[in-house]
Amino acid sequence: MKITVHRGAGEIGGNCIELESSSGSRILLDYGAPLPKIDPLTHKSVETPLNEAELPVKGLYGKNCEGLAGLVISHIHRDHYGMLYGRRVNPTLPVYMSEIMEAMIKITGKLTPGKKHLEAMVRYFEKEHSFSAGAFKITPYLKWIIPLPSFSLFLLKPTAKK
Repeated sequence: MKITVHRGAGEIGGNCIELESSSGSRILLDYGAPLPKIDPLTHKSVETPLNEAELPVKGLYGKNCEGLAGLVISHIHRDHYGMLYGRRVNPTLPVYMSEIMEAMIKITGKLTPGKKHLEAMVRYFEKEHSFSAGAFKITPYLKWIIPLPSFSLFLLKPTAKK
């Protein structure tokens, strides 16, 4: 399995990790917006515009998934899902999250400037119920429920080569 950390390794927030199976099937874990940076001159918080935070992930945009089998959102912190309100992801790409996560993400979209709408093909998962995305079998495990369920622990198994 190949692991690519697109964002979130050298910084806090903006998480996006790509997993690729030996067969070439890929999934993304989280698609977070970068956290604000502190301007060294003014010492004020500066947001990165979402259009400047896009990632070069094949199949994430446009209409061809190019082996990208899904995007899994772990929990409802903006630095794990916030880029869903940036450039629209591929409309045929499944975006996996729990039902309550989708509801809260939609609420936060209504509270942001410009009242953004979630435009994604959302597929629900439930704790400890496995689902497949391409060559991956994914089992979400509940990490905590305060204030809302967070599925920060996943068991990912690439399926056998055929």
